[in-house]
Amino acid sequence: VCAVSAGVDAANVEQVVKLVRAQVKALAQGRFTQEDLQPVYASFRKHLSGLGDSPDAMISFHLGQVLGGRADGTPMALFERYKRVKPEKIAALMARMRLDTVFTLAAKEAIQ
Repeated sequence: VCAVSAGVDAANVEQVVKLVRAQVKALAQGRFTQEDLQPVYASFRKHLSGLGDSPDAMISFHLGQVLGGRADGTPMALFERYKRVKPEKIAALMARMRLDTVFTLAAKEAIQ
């Protein structure tokens, strides 16, 4: 499961969907650098390092690891595995991505 989330004005939803599709296509074609991945790694590391602050989050993490057949480590071990993924694998994964659902929220006043 991969999700893209953004705060978008309702009038711009179609334009944003087109932009997301273009970015997914660029990623699938391998048009990214290791430098492009640095903010992704930083965000993922921050998320994983915060799991230890919540027993519920740690339980969920370890349950997900067990269910995924990877009950072999800590959140930081997972982070290190992800950092070793080759760019070609990332591109291949992105090539398999398909848009499934576009979900928007609107204020009650905006839909009356």
